[in-house]
Amino acid sequence: MPRPFAPANVAGAKLKRSVGGLHILAQFPEGGEDVELARRALAAGLKPAPLSGQYLGQNVQQGLLMSFTNVPEGDAQGVTSTLANTLFPLDFL
Repeated sequence: MPRPFAPANVAGAKLKRSVGGLHILAQFPEGGEDVELARRALAAGLKPAPLSGQYLGQNVQQGLLMSFTNVPEGDAQGVTSTLANTLFPLDFL
């Protein structure tokens, strides 16, 4: 069986699936405005949460937390493609 939400690296983002299988964490170690990326995803009908606003202090990291508990397995590839195209459009890559 394919793993539609397998860990991966996409355009400098590190994608990690949770052990319990409830969410994906996308971290942007080379920068990336998570609030702007979350805004773009929202416009595409997705709702990831930007992580930068959750940090206290100076070591703020950029990333998105995305739940996939409401995505049927048969829709996983389409949702993943929508997310990738929204966050990393072809003119960006």
